[in-house]
Amino acid sequence: MKNLNIKTLFLLGLIVLLGCEKKEENFEREASIDVEAAATVPLSKVRVQNEFGKYFEALDTICAPYLRYTTKMDISKIPNETFVSTLQDGNLTMTLSFGDDSSPRKYNPTTTGWWRNWNESPYVEEKNPHVLITSDWSTTTITLSKKCYVFGFEMSALLNFSSDDPVVYGASYLDTDRLPDDRPIGRIYQEVKSPGGARLFAVKSAIPFNRVTIYFTEGSATFTRAYAITNLRYVTSKKIFEQHNN
Repeated sequence: MKNLNIKTLFLLGLIVLLGCEKKEENFEREASIDVEAAATVPLSKVRVQNEFGKYFEALDTICAPYLRYTTKMDISKIPNETFVSTLQDGNLTMTLSFGDDSSPRKYNPTTTGWWRNWNESPYVEEKNPHVLITSDWSTTTITLSKKCYVFGFEMSALLNFSSDDPVVYGASYLDTDRLPDDRPIGRIYQEVKSPGGARLFAVKSAIPFNRVTIYFTEGSATFTRAYAITNLRYVTSKKIFEQHNN
C-alpha cells in the first residue's frame, strides 16, 4: 500500500506539472486517486464535442493558472439552505433555473451529507466546499448576463448507496444570439459519483457563450436523486482568454 501511495502521489504531481487542459483530440488519459469511501479506481475519460470546429478545450483538473485568470463567483456567504435563483458579483450575473423553473438550494460544507468528501486536488479546489444542490436530476440552465470565453464548475451527483455505479452528466455551451440555430458551440461529458467523485466541468472557447446547460445523459437515472455544483468560475475578457488559450 505504501508503494501504491507513493506512485499515486508521483502521478498526481506529474499531471499538475503537465498542465490542466484537455484538447478535443487528446482526452484519453486516465489517472487514479485515493479518496475516502471512493476507492482507488481510474477516473473516467472526459469527452469533448466541438460543434463549430473553432478553438474549444475542456479542462479536467484544477491548476494554478486556471485559478489565477478566472473569477470565482463566491457562494460561501449565502445563508445555509437558501434557494438561489441568481448569483452576481458586480461584473456578471448568473441566473439558475431547472426545467420546472425552480432553483437550486445552497448548503454549507458537511461531514455527514452526501456531498462530503467532494474529491481531492487536482480534480477539485477543496475537499469540503459550499454547494448548490438540485432537488432531483432535472436539467439546470445557467444564463449569463455577459458572454464568457471561459466557464467552469465542479459537480457531483447523489447516488443510491446500494449501487456505486457512476452516472454521466453533460454540459452544453450556447450563444443565444445565434438562434434559431440552437446548436451549442460545444459539449463536454464527465462521469460523476458520490462521495469522492466530483469532477471539473470547464471549457475555454474562441466563440463566447451566454448559456450553459447541465443535464443527465447516461447511467442509472433512477438511482440519481440530486446533484450539486460549486466553484463557478468565468472569464468575460477576450484579452485574458487570448493570453491563456494555448
